[in-house]
Formats: sequence, C-alpha cells, structure tokens
Amino acid sequence: MKKYLVLLFILSGAPAAVAQNNWGLGIELGVPSCLSGRYVTSSGNSLDALLRCGLHDGAFVQGSYNFKLATLATSRSGQVGFYGGPGIFLGSPSRARAMIGFSGNFGIDFLWQRRIDLMFEMSPKIGVLPETDLEFSSGVGFRFMF
Repeated sequence: MKKYLVLLFILSGAPAAVAQNNWGLGIELGVPSCLSGRYVTSSGNSLDALLRCGLHDGAFVQGSYNFKLATLATSRSGQVGFYGGPGIFLGSPSRARAMIGFSGNFGIDFLWQRRIDLMFEMSPKIGVLPETDLEFSSGVGFRFMF
C-alpha cells in the first residue's frame, strides 16, 4: 500500500510543483497577524490561506483565490504584481468571536529571485453568520517560496 501512495504522489506532479517554487509559507503582520501560505497555479493565479490561533484573539482562517491582475514592473531580480480575488473566512480578524463570511483580497507583491515573496494586502470582509458585519483587514508580510 505504501508503494502505491508514493507512486501516486510522484505521478500527481507534487514534486514538480515544489521544484518550480509554486509553494510559499511565511507570516503576515497586521490585523490579524497570521501564518500565510500560497500555492501558485500554472496560470499565475494563486490559492492563498491565512491562519491565526491566538489565546486572546481567537482563531481565524481565511482562504482566497487570487487572480494575477497585472505585472507592474519587471527586473532581473524580480517582479512587482497586483492581484485580487474572492475568499471566505471563519473567525473575526479583530475580535475574539465566531463569524463566517465572504472576503475580497487585494494586494501588491514583489517576488524576488523566485524565492522571497514580499506583500502588502487589504481585505474587506462581510460577515454573514451569526450576524451581518463589515470589517477591513490589512497587513504586510513575506513568504519563502519552495
């Protein structure tokens, strides 16, 4: 059984994705400060995730699908891009209470040497459960791409 799982992993293309620096892991400082993850698809769009587990602030999870909207500048060392897309979240970015809702995600990132992703993001959020609420969050951060 173990041989089949290893074979499935190899055939799935996961090692190729890692070799192309499509995966990223880092931190984002702001409201909320979180762990940040990213998977870049072959079209340049990305699946992004934020995760915070705080003793006083409560848990927060956000996932979004970001479209690469524009490349603002390119140089030998990297490129600056603008992205945005829809997402969902669970928790409150600024209060210790449970909330489920939808979010928008907009940001500018600088991908340096295909290894370090520096970003600034803004995200309006509309909570729908247990009550309707509007919040804004933003942050700066970095991810190591591997």
